[in-house]
Amino acid sequence: MPLKSFTVTESHAGKRLDLFLQHHFQQVSRNRIQSLLADGLALVNGRQEKPGYKVKAGDRIKNVTDTQVFFSERPKKYCLTGYGVVR
Repeated sequence: MPLKSFTVTESHAGKRLDLFLQHHFQQVSRNRIQSLLADGLALVNGRQEKPGYKVKAGDRIKNVTDTQVFFSERPKKYCLTGYGVVR
């Protein structure tokens, strides 16, 4: 899949970076987006920023990995003690 990039418009200026990305990737959880940002898989003006970064009009946001990564979840481990089930 192709890489995606976005330019922040005035209507989105002041939003948190994670919320801005969630607006564009609505099927991805905010928690997942925060993890991707922490892993440096989306850059603002070529720099890694924290999820709470307030985007500014004209900022260029680019994912630096295949878009498929945004839609795949990390495997989850469950330990249901008391039920005799461990996944």
